[in-house]
Parts: sequence; structure tokens; C-alpha cells
Amino acid sequence: MKKNLNILFSVIIPTYNRAEIIGRAIESVLAQTYQNWELIIVDDGSTDNTREIVESYKDERIRYFWKENEERSIARNFGIDKAKGAYISFLDDDDYYLPEFLTTFHKSIIENTIPVAAFTCFEYTENNGVKSKNNIPVSLLNNPVRFLWEMQTSIRPFAIHKDILKEEKFKPECKYGQDFHLAIRIALKYKVFIIEEYLSVNKIHTEQGTQSKFKRNYRTNAELSLMCINNLVIENSNQIKEHLTIPKINDLINHKIYGFASASMKYCDFRYLFSLIKGIKLNSSPGITAYYLFSIALRMPFYLIKCIFAGNEG
Repeated sequence: MKKNLNILFSVIIPTYNRAEIIGRAIESVLAQTYQNWELIIVDDGSTDNTREIVESYKDERIRYFWKENEERSIARNFGIDKAKGAYISFLDDDDYYLPEFLTTFHKSIIENTIPVAAFTCFEYTENNGVKSKNNIPVSLLNNPVRFLWEMQTSIRPFAIHKDILKEEKFKPECKYGQDFHLAIRIALKYKVFIIEEYLSVNKIHTEQGTQSKFKRNYRTNAELSLMCINNLVIENSNQIKEHLTIPKINDLINHKIYGFASASMKYCDFRYLFSLIKGIKLNSSPGITAYYLFSIALRMPFYLIKCIFAGNEG
């Protein structure tokens, strides 16, 4: 296909040893009804046959780069630096776009008169081949910061003007939660248009990178995730408080702690469980916080007995 010198969309896929599944993501870009795009695949040090899989797709709009492994944030920033498009989107190697993704974003860009902006859409979650819609708080659509905060957004369902990404990049120190960190920073500083259509798919599977890594290194990963969200709140405190109450901010932190605390019980790590509980923010929504604490207290005896009999109590 003849190259377009004025590319509108650059889609960036970071990947690492996912040759067996990256094809679906690539094919979803090739199947777009809007065709003025380039696809940048940043191979973050793969040792499998990822290169051969990518090069089997004969399309000049696909650009492949191999680099030493430095994790996803740096790989995405590398892709940003290589991008030629006016708008940049990010697709994980295990997810995919629906065919109208770029067409719908193109339409929204034309309809709105603020060119240096970010655009986002709704997305499906797919588990075992079944797609389900996320519970969208429609009442928050006029407050993008709060909407993205409560949705705990990723960066997948976005198209972001390249000028924004010259200023705002992924934080390499945020190994978990870097998507959310960037999306909220962008929403605090730039206009975000929300497209009320389901156009991308987040695919859940047992080999999903963050899930499998969490099981192996859950203490480290919990600390990194909490560090990332606390960093976001501290560095952008005044701007965030213009859109969110302190209880709403703390609700998300407590939600993260609750998830990590539940994992700690499952892995019989009660010392770390109690350390996490100490970090719960009391200046939060009382009902939600009470539910988290009650749920932990209710399940703790079961896991404690289970771990004692398994000889794994910690």
C-alpha cells in the first residue's frame, strides 16, 4: 500500500515474548475501516519468534522495532518518539480494536474544534470468548477526570494528540498503574472527549502479563502499584482536588489496598496483610471502607485455618 505522508493515527503495540497471541492485535488494526494509520510494534527484547510473526504481515504501514528489555513504560515512550501520526493510540498485544475504532475517533476529532485534545471510548472486557460491557457511570460523563478515576482507566481506549505526548509521557518508575497515571495527568491538563461507544476489547486470560507477574512477586508489585497512585495524588494534589473530593481519592487507594490484602490472605502472608491494613485511609466513604474491613475480617479465619493446615501461615 502506498504510504500516506500525512498519517493521522499512530497505533503503538509494546510486546515481549507474545508471538503466539500478538497476531489478533495486529489483525484488528489491519481490519480498521479507517485506513490512514501506521502501526508501530515495539519489541521489548523478545527472545521468541515475535519478529517473524510481525514480518509475516506484508503491509508497509507496519513498523517493527526491537530494543533491549526495559519494561512497558519505556517501550511505549520509545514508540511515541518514533510515531509520525497526529494522534497516538496504544494497544496491548493481548487486546484488540473493533473495526470502527479509528473511524469513530476520526469522526469525533472532526466534530470537535479543539485539535490538541485526547479522545477516549468505552471498552468491552472479554473472558473466555465472552464480551461484557463495563458498568459506565453515565452521570459522570461531563467530568472526565472523575469518570476516568472511577473507571480506573487504562490507556487502551484513547487517541491522544502528539503534542500532548511531547509533554506527558509514561513514568518508567510506575511499573503498575502507569496507564492510569498518564491518563489522569492528561485529563487534568487537557480537554478529554468521551465517545459513548464500545470500540475496544480488553481480553482477560491466565497468561496476562500483570496478573502472572503479580502472582510471582505480589509484595513488590503491590508496593509499586500503591507507590504509583500515591505519587499521582501527591504530585497533582491541587488539580485533582478540583475534580474529586478527598474521600473519593482515598476510596481508590483503599480499593487497591483491599485487593492486595485479599491476595495476601490467599498466599498466607498475614504479616503483609496487617501492614496493608494499616495503610487504609479512614477519610473515605464510610460504607465502602467498612465493607472492605468487614470482608477482610470475615474471611481471615478461613484463610488462617487453611494456611495452618497447609503449613504456610506467615
